[in-house]
Amino acid sequence: MISKWFENVWIKTLAIMLKVCIPFRWKVTCDNLQRLYPEKEAKAIAWQSYLHHARLLAYVPRLKKVVQSKKIRMNDPEHFEAMLKAPAVFMFSGHVGLWELVPFVLNKYGLENQHWLYKQSRIKSLDRLLFRFRQSPGLHTWDSLTQLKDALKGFKQHGHLGLASDQGAGYQSNFFGIPMKFPIGSQKLVARYQVPCYFFSCMFENDELVIHTKPLPLNNVQDAYISELEQVIKQYPEQYYWMHRLWQV
Repeated sequence: MISKWFENVWIKTLAIMLKVCIPFRWKVTCDNLQRLYPEKEAKAIAWQSYLHHARLLAYVPRLKKVVQSKKIRMNDPEHFEAMLKAPAVFMFSGHVGLWELVPFVLNKYGLENQHWLYKQSRIKSLDRLLFRFRQSPGLHTWDSLTQLKDALKGFKQHGHLGLASDQGAGYQSNFFGIPMKFPIGSQKLVARYQVPCYFFSCMFENDELVIHTKPLPLNNVQDAYISELEQVIKQYPEQYYWMHRLWQV
């Protein structure tokens, strides 16, 4: 009980620090949410979002231990099993829920070799720190701009490649009915390799990890991904990363 109390106090302290130290991000978060919700509700969701991302920040130094200690509930167990058993898969995730835990959840359920593309942080020291925390036997992280060839080489050998496909440029679609840009590289990879694609997210609910897994059609993977992402966000609006300006078309 004491450790749980301390964790909650630490998370709230982190959330306050984030809000006070980076006021621009708080404004962006509220501006984004006010495009979808009334002002009062948007600010309430924004604060819950800060608490959620403070929790994620607190978990980052001990990702594997968190996954081992939490109860995990599968929303779509049949799709999850099919994804694990497939010899080659593209796993579409995003900045939603406890996304840093996703590779460790998959590792816990027997997916020993995974490759994940990510975008390097502009802060090199932070990037090195995150890289260290993300490491575990069988988990490989690659910079999407400079190490794509290495990631694809690993994918050909082991067959599971993860991508965060919610923030980028090159493909324009609607996000909650508002035009927004998404990465186009994932569509090109799907067209080239023609392997099964799955939406995957790890959400936080009542101190449990709730796993969502959905197959995506190859002929319309990006729009199907966006639709699945929207459904999860509608259920957990405070668990999306609203701190970036999203609708800049």
